[in-house]
Amino acid sequence: SFDWGREQLRKPHRIVRYCCSLLHPIPFGWSESPMETSSSAAWTFDEFLPFDDGTERILNEKHAQKLDAFVLEYATNLHSLEETLDETLIEVWDASRDPIGLDLQPYEQTSVAQLVRSDNKLFNKVVLVFSSLCTEIQLLKEAAQSKFYAPLTLFGETAPPDPSAPADAASGAAGDDGEGEAQLQFGRLVPLLQDLVGFVQRCQSVVKNLVQQLAALYEPSQRLYQTTFERVHLQTVFDQLAELCTVLLTLDALLASNPHFNHAMQRYQRMLRAMRLDPARYNTTAEQLYGVERLLFMLKEHVLDARIFLNTIEQDFEAPGTLSVAGNVTLRREWLASVRTVFGALTSRIGGEMESNQRYRLMGLLAVYVFYLSLFKDVSDPKFFKQVWQLHKRVPVVHLYGDVVWFPCDFLQQTAQAMLPSLTPQELNGVAQFNLQYMQQLARDLHLKVANLELQSGIWMVRMESALGNRADPLAILSTRSVLVQQGLALAYNAGTLFKECVHLHLALQRPLPTHVVPHLGRLLALLKGLAATMHRTSARLGHAVPYMVQQISAQLANCLRPIRARLEQATKFSDGHLDLLAASQLALEMISGPATRPRRLVLKVCVSVLLQLDFLQPPEIEALTKWIARLDQVADVQQSLQSAADCGFVYWTRALLPGYMSYLASHPVHAPQLPYVLAALADCGPLLDQVVHQSPALLRQALQRELDDLIQQRIVDGVARAVETDLRLHIHSHLAVADRNPFRGPGLRDPTPFLTLTPLRLLETTLDIKGRVAHYLDTVFYNLCTVSLNDWKTYTEMRTLAREKYGLTLTEVHLPSQTLEQGIDVLQIMRHIHVFVARYHYSLNSQLFVEKFLDSEAAASVKTLNCVTLTHVANSIRTHGVGMLNTAVNFVYGFLKQKFVIFSQFLFDDHIKSRLFKDVKYYNANYKTTLNYKYPRERAEKFNREIRKLGLVDSKLTYLDQFRSLITEIGNAMGYIRMLRSGGHRQVATAIQFVPDLQDIPNFKEAAATEALSPESIAAADNLDQAIDALHKNFAEGSEYFSILVEVFAERFRSEENAHLKNFYIIVPPLTVNFVEHAMIGKDKLSKRKPGSFFCDDGFALGVAYCLKLLGQNHQFDSLHWFDEVFATLAEEQKKAQQQLAAAGKSATKAEDTQAALLLQSKLAATRSEYDALRFAFDSSRLFFRSAPS
Repeated sequence: SFDWGREQLRKPHRIVRYCCSLLHPIPFGWSESPMETSSSAAWTFDEFLPFDDGTERILNEKHAQKLDAFVLEYATNLHSLEETLDETLIEVWDASRDPIGLDLQPYEQTSVAQLVRSDNKLFNKVVLVFSSLCTEIQLLKEAAQSKFYAPLTLFGETAPPDPSAPADAASGAAGDDGEGEAQLQFGRLVPLLQDLVGFVQRCQSVVKNLVQQLAALYEPSQRLYQTTFERVHLQTVFDQLAELCTVLLTLDALLASNPHFNHAMQRYQRMLRAMRLDPARYNTTAEQLYGVERLLFMLKEHVLDARIFLNTIEQDFEAPGTLSVAGNVTLRREWLASVRTVFGALTSRIGGEMESNQRYRLMGLLAVYVFYLSLFKDVSDPKFFKQVWQLHKRVPVVHLYGDVVWFPCDFLQQTAQAMLPSLTPQELNGVAQFNLQYMQQLARDLHLKVANLELQSGIWMVRMESALGNRADPLAILSTRSVLVQQGLALAYNAGTLFKECVHLHLALQRPLPTHVVPHLGRLLALLKGLAATMHRTSARLGHAVPYMVQQISAQLANCLRPIRARLEQATKFSDGHLDLLAASQLALEMISGPATRPRRLVLKVCVSVLLQLDFLQPPEIEALTKWIARLDQVADVQQSLQSAADCGFVYWTRALLPGYMSYLASHPVHAPQLPYVLAALADCGPLLDQVVHQSPALLRQALQRELDDLIQQRIVDGVARAVETDLRLHIHSHLAVADRNPFRGPGLRDPTPFLTLTPLRLLETTLDIKGRVAHYLDTVFYNLCTVSLNDWKTYTEMRTLAREKYGLTLTEVHLPSQTLEQGIDVLQIMRHIHVFVARYHYSLNSQLFVEKFLDSEAAASVKTLNCVTLTHVANSIRTHGVGMLNTAVNFVYGFLKQKFVIFSQFLFDDHIKSRLFKDVKYYNANYKTTLNYKYPRERAEKFNREIRKLGLVDSKLTYLDQFRSLITEIGNAMGYIRMLRSGGHRQVATAIQFVPDLQDIPNFKEAAATEALSPESIAAADNLDQAIDALHKNFAEGSEYFSILVEVFAERFRSEENAHLKNFYIIVPPLTVNFVEHAMIGKDKLSKRKPGSFFCDDGFALGVAYCLKLLGQNHQFDSLHWFDEVFATLAEEQKKAQQQLAAAGKSATKAEDTQAALLLQSKLAATRSEYDALRFAFDSSRLFFRSAPS
């Protein structure tokens, strides 16, 4: 996009000359050379100067020097900008982001009524009527394209939730397909549908007016018809009628092909019926609801039934007593003649090299033909109908908009049923088979057609970029440029048509698209945007030439019209018809004397239609007029035609092809330059999405952008990054025995360089730099692997150097912190997977240690070590990542606790658990003063365990109380993780600040440096040192009480009335301790046997129980149970009984067996007492952590 700028930078004076040429176009025949304008005017001026003292020469020289300095500075700035942005420039020029654009569409503030002025008043009225109607049709067509097509086609499209957004935000933003969303979308669309109804009614009014005007003009009894219009064919009027019918058919097709309309409307009506039962509840009235229902009925009747075109042609065109339309034989003959004329013109152009929009016009032709059959009920020409039917063999399908297509034969079968008997059964039933064969043949020949188009486009691009300096004649240059513009438009139309036919035929016939076709479709998209980019790149030159092209064509038209007017003026007798022809010729000449605006060209065409009479003009004159008028339309609308031909918004509905195409590019990097152009085609979807009304356009744009980014990342970037990494490793280890790396022998080792040489890619609102992402991937891999194995630093340094030399990748040097053998597991990884960590590790409260669980029985034999996380590991991670990560870790733990407390609440809300807890509380409150002696009985806690076991076991053979105990343990482990982070942070800060001699008297280095008058750089460095020491001092002196924070954030909600079912939690703690002690004894018993499930510490349970009691404010209630006193008392009694049993065993007959049983019982009771002691110490210590938290 900077080629033109580079050329100007080499010759700075051309910038000013180019700007001046835009302001003052050079007429034909004038020379651009400054040497040829030199001299006579200047000498003449000097003759009148009375005295020349040299002042003017000095001023001129100064102004020239200033101009030279300005141009030089401007060129220098441009060059510096180019050098700065060279690596980030997008290869494809995005015209929508130009700060200044050229609008080549002619414009003037003149109405049709002001243009149509001649001495012949009656003729003026005729021209004014039809020109105004044609202009109105053009405005209606533009309104339909800009306002209705995109919203109707995209209705029902929803944006999937953003995976990176929070779950609640994503669901709220993207919406869903559940109850309510369809009604909301339809409600947002209702205003647009109301506008559509008004638009359709306006179109029907214009069609009716146009048909009645034609019927009035072609009335044999009218004198105007007899004198002038008997031999006049108003082809322009019928062409405009065909365009309006095409718009109506397109609207019908868009509405009929979108199933979301009926679905949403049914739900909307169901909602209204529900509201009608109680209008006051919804702040409305029955009358208002009735009005809305009438509105929906009106929408369905006028537009949603997809009968817009049929309703238009079936309306009553008669004016009883004034005008007869259906019975007008002359109009019927003229109408059919017009259809035949267009049919002949289109069939001669379709399939040719210069074909443009003839396929789209074919739709209008058939619409006008069906209009003719419906209006006049004429079935007398089956031969012509057969010819029209056979058109499907040349144009089986016409793409309308988005994913909507139109089949000519289906349309004729639905709307021209009276003519179907004229067809043979083979002709009628062979359409589907022909379409299938046409599709298969098109898929087979696609590669040949694409190759031919690429060859023609390459030649055209070279010629379009050339300055045509070998042509001295300006007229020859203009003629060549005009031909090149037409060729470019034809190539763009052919490429787009080929893509749409191939894709939409497969979609319509429900046939899978062959895999080998997908790459060629991508080539077509790249070719289409390449043609558009070339045209836009030469837009400055084209904008300079278009006015001259219009002037040249106008001159040729004037040369054709002036002799006609001269012949008319030389006549001796002036009849009414003669005067009309003279007025037409004069008005036509006036139209080409101004800018080639659309109203002027419509008036010109109507006037020329009057002149094109075989008894008045010769065939060469008719051919010349027709050719130059068509050329004038092409040149005047070149910008709009190019935008229409190169618009790739339809790709939004064919995004399913992109994964296959991206995979093809990844396996064939030589085609990587196509990627920017394919993404430029996808960028055309953005303006379409901006027109959506049923949902936020920003959501759809973001969803599309995420989809494209993920697709390129997965299909291309990841593969390129892995290929580069593999190649670097193989190259570095080439001294070893490696596999064959010949890129031509295997698909896995292809040169990824073409992708790395691409400039950043435009993805709607952002850019994607493949080279930058690959460099980031390598940086990440090299850093991570180097931290794992520090002795490989030299290898990765060499790979970094090789990447820079071989692929141009600038990688970041790895500045690792001081190494330690106890780096351990990274705290950030624990934080990101906190839910996995707390479930797979045991916590030691006293040692501040996490030990990995030994769970996998299959791998038990091969496991030699278990991972541990200590304070040293945490301190090392904090040194690596900084103390700022502590707050982030607390936020992660907060989110984890939120999820776990939901399960916590659900367990206590369960009817079985809640009823049992209520029963225990009631029992204790009734008996604690009498029989219980203020102690919760141990046997009741054990009974609770046994009854919970009766509720069943889960897959892992755990009871529900086991799961609840595991839940509380995970909560406690999370709190232990927070404690360890805080302690590790203090250790790291203490280690870092140990070099400060006196924390109470820290000097100010900035002031000292300023006092010594050191350099500004030294003062800035001293200031940085002051800030670093101050931050360390604050972190060392202060500390966040994370436990208090985590209590405060949950306590209020836990103690609220809506969580009243949690008030009896304290009564389940005794059964939980019984369950935990049993679990701990089993785990420690397995430890000596090296079995899965063994452990020696699990203090997370005690910490979790203490935390939950603090949250619920139930410490006092739990203390009132005197649970541990009861446990130790009962254990003492059991131990006493066991001692007595042992003494009695020595006197029994079975002395050995009884003694062994008594010893085992004593051992078990001692182990149980030890576990309860450990649990009590851990529990009391844990409660101290929450002492400062608010009660």
